[in-house]
Formats: sequence, structure tokens, C-alpha cells
Amino acid sequence: MPSLTDPRPWLAAQAAQASALADAARDLGRLEATLLALPAAEAAGACERLAHLEVEAMLRAQGLMLGRDEIGRELMEARAASDPEALRLELCGILGDAA
Repeated sequence: MPSLTDPRPWLAAQAAQASALADAARDLGRLEATLLALPAAEAAGACERLAHLEVEAMLRAQGLMLGRDEIGRELMEARAASDPEALRLELCGILGDAA
């Protein structure tokens, strides 16, 4: 097993992923530019939709098949039955400070 302090395996792994990392950075920049071009209300809605997509993907990766519509319904029920401030803080963790 290689030493965790040896930089060579880390540099090799980084080099092997350089193209994919550059593509991801480019796509993230495009997404940010698109969101900045939208009116504030539309940008907030787009961010919330992206958060739902991310939650859906994370749940599926864990083996829980829960669709965006079900996630949205759960959020609406949570808003009605729980502390709205706690829900806002939870969404801020997913969305950054956009919520």
C-alpha cells in the first residue's frame, strides 16, 4: 500500500482526471453564467430544482428510489407540519445561501 504522504500517486490520479475536471469546471461556469442571466425569482426556482435533482441522485445512489415529485411533496408537507425556519436552514445547506 502506498504511503498517504507520497505525492506521486496523488499527482498521477490528478493527471489522469485532468480532462474530466476541466470539463466539469467549464460546465459549472456555464451553469453559473446561465443562473446569473436569469431574473432573481427564476434563478431561485432553478436553484431549487437543481437541489431536488441532486437530492434525487444522492438518494438513488444509496438505493432509495424517490422521485423529484415525491421529494417536492415531502418538502411541502414538511413546511406545513414543521418549523419553516428549520426547513429553510436545511435547504440552505443544499443550496448554499440561495434559499
